Amino acid sequence: MRASLRFDPPTIQVTTREPVRLVIRSKDTVHGFSIPKLKIDVRVQKGGDPVIVEFVVPSPGRFEIACSEFCGSGHGQMKAALISVAPVMTNR
Repeated sequence: MRASLRFDPPTIQVTTREPVRLVIRSKDTVHGFSIPKLKIDVRVQKGGDPVIVEFVVPSPGRFEIACSEFCGSGHGQMKAALISVAPVMTNR
């Protein structure tokens, strides 16, 4: 029986307007990593070199992450979220 398909972690929190660098790997099969609202869509090979995605989120909000490469029977449920929060202002 195949393990359930999922992103780990299921939620990624970043700070708006700060550089983000994600290192993505796949243990089981070829997957896609897609954040449509940010125009990100990469293919992640099974057991291959990690895929590095660098970007800046321009505004606070929730951005859906999905697998964009058909990966088996659980493909439709392979989702996650990127949460972008406004930077904390400090008085110095």
